[in-house]
Amino acid sequence: MSPDHLSIQSIGQVIQFAIGPVVLISGVGLIILSLTNRLGRIVDRARLLVAEAKHADAMRLAQVHSQLLVLRERAHLTRVAVTLAATSVLLVGVLITTLFLAPF
Repeated sequence: MSPDHLSIQSIGQVIQFAIGPVVLISGVGLIILSLTNRLGRIVDRARLLVAEAKHADAMRLAQVHSQLLVLRERAHLTRVAVTLAATSVLLVGVLITTLFLAPF
């Protein structure tokens, strides 16, 4: 469509179509916030366990080591989740851009 054929109604329709993805970005942003908060807690717990390991006996050291392995896996999964969520926000941004450029 040429700019002469763009009407207020078609622009309004594009804005209506873009509202859903914008709300999706907001929701995914809150999920990312929760995930990064969780990642911070995992790191804090790991730091406490490492400090505890310096003064632990052999039996407690084995327990700390197993807990650190679990925390490592949780941190890895959380980082992957944050990466995938951020990628989804990027793709939704591309979708919104495409929606606004499509009438032209």
